[in-house]
Amino acid sequence: MLRSLVGSEMCIRDRSNTVTVTLPAAPDDGDIIKIVDVGANASTFNIIVDGDGKNIQGSNTDLNISINRSGFELIFLTNYGWVLTNK
Repeated sequence: MLRSLVGSEMCIRDRSNTVTVTLPAAPDDGDIIKIVDVGANASTFNIIVDGDGKNIQGSNTDLNISINRSGFELIFLTNYGWVLTNK
């Protein structure tokens, strides 16, 4: 499990297992996180994004990334939770 930091860019490199990235537990409005599959392994070893109790894209379920070389940005909006802004 990896814990993300606000304003950070998580570059997920070579790995041999699924990895879980846990978003901040107490984000502020406007906080941004970027996640990139630089190792091109997401189709085999998915990247799971855990909202740590906050919604992602309006859902209280984890975000599952399974496309190699995926890169995206999430912004936290108090009334909506984590929202994809770039992908």
